[in-house]
Amino acid sequence: MSRAGRPLRAGINRAEPRVRNGWTRPVNARGVAEADGIAAWGMVPAIPPAHKPNGRIRLGASGALTGNDVYNTTAAGQAAAGSALRGRVISFGISIQNDGTASDSFKVKATGTATTKYTVKYYRGTTDITSRVVAGTFRTPSLAAGAAYLITAKVTVKSNATVGSSATRKLTITSVASAALKDTVKLTGKRK
Repeated sequence: MSRAGRPLRAGINRAEPRVRNGWTRPVNARGVAEADGIAAWGMVPAIPPAHKPNGRIRLGASGALTGNDVYNTTAAGQAAAGSALRGRVISFGISIQNDGTASDSFKVKATGTATTKYTVKYYRGTTDITSRVVAGTFRTPSLAAGAAYLITAKVTVKSNATVGSSATRKLTITSVASAALKDTVKLTGKRK
């Protein structure tokens, strides 16, 4: 029973505060939700995490980025796709944003099935960073809270690419300060 006389629900981790809509409801040392009043829902804001990578992606060099404030390692809600004729290039902008409250650097690793029908290269400006992104050793400089760092992926449709074929890559962005924190975006290039 809570101090307010209401029963607590079973199955709740009593040692953790309750979170609803970005606000926490504190619990006391016994794991009991505090009574109404100053500790009621909405009175104490949840503490934002110190380290939080946010990957965002777009087709082309400009336009809206997909995946803002979406955090997962499946790339759900964080994907872009484009198509081109043989010999043409499909470009993707990939934004690595620090959504944490502390400065952090981020590693970027690309994964995907190898293909002879497409080439996929990664750039920071005009510098080719492909080998480091594929190896997972590419690292951004330290980014302040809220800052972003842009890299580009270029998918070339080779002459042997068949109609409807594609190359897909997932790019996982990992906090250097807290390696368990990751976010993933996905790009797909297809032959028209």
